[in-house]
Amino acid sequence: MLRLWKHQVPRELCPRANPSAEEVPDYPIAYDAAKALHAAAMAAGEFGYGAQWAGQGAPLSRTAPAAELVAQLRSEMERALADR
Repeated sequence: MLRLWKHQVPRELCPRANPSAEEVPDYPIAYDAAKALHAAAMAAGEFGYGAQWAGQGAPLSRTAPAAELVAQLRSEMERALADR
């Protein structure tokens, strides 16, 4: 089963892996396939197939060292709470 997921499913779901594919399936289909892939991988002891959805806030992300980013976020939170 895992062999099928590792080789067949990515070709079916990803146009870059399958140049003849026209588009990636819509959300419920792609999400259900990813959940099944994750479950099969976990059962086989492979932990690198989890869904990592960025969401609509992804463009708001920032690049900074962790300590600097946490300090910025804390400062912003404190200002926001003070303004309430």
